[in-house]
Amino acid sequence: MAQVVAVHRDAFIQDKPAHIEILVVVREGEDLEEREHAAVLSVLGEAAAEHEDEYHGEHAGEIDSEQFVTNGIVWDTLPVDYHYNGSGAPGGVDGLGELQRAHQQWNDVATSSFEFDYQGTTSRCPSLYDGCPGSQFFDGNNDVGWANVPGSGVLGVTWFGIGTDEFDMVIDNTFSWDSDGPPISGGQMSLETCTFTNSGTPRVWDTAASAPP
Repeated sequence: MAQVVAVHRDAFIQDKPAHIEILVVVREGEDLEEREHAAVLSVLGEAAAEHEDEYHGEHAGEIDSEQFVTNGIVWDTLPVDYHYNGSGAPGGVDGLGELQRAHQQWNDVATSSFEFDYQGTTSRCPSLYDGCPGSQFFDGNNDVGWANVPGSGVLGVTWFGIGTDEFDMVIDNTFSWDSDGPPISGGQMSLETCTFTNSGTPRVWDTAASAPP
């Protein structure tokens, strides 16, 4: 039996603090802590941790696998605009539709004024993703795209700035994804659930409202 865990890590991009959430599959017989650490190392890229002691003190580098937490940081402007790059998406998968359905669940939380607002497609590679050409950097755009993410078992990764209003999400395109809803065939992963969870990272950054049931 496999389980999916959310691994959190703080890092720096362009000397600016950022937070990374990684969804990773841990299969039966695998060591949870080892898989979490391997996932962090595989996607950290240039988000160097050399300043972690300075930023986090004695707790630098600790991995947190809590589900939904808040940190008091808020977006300066709402709604949060984002674009979708479908390049590299697996065939037969409704990536944009699943992403929009996941975002609508967050938008529908009655106790929150937070909203995602889809602005159309883009050819940009999400700039905070280390797999894009050139260095990781904050480009001021919130982008969602696909890639063969390094590291066995990594479903998706979301980066967001701490003090910089930007998030980028990358979904791994090597998994067998379900985009039709339940029942889900054996061996497939729910794309809506993955994007819902990864989208919760920038959203709970803004509000203490509970996650949708």
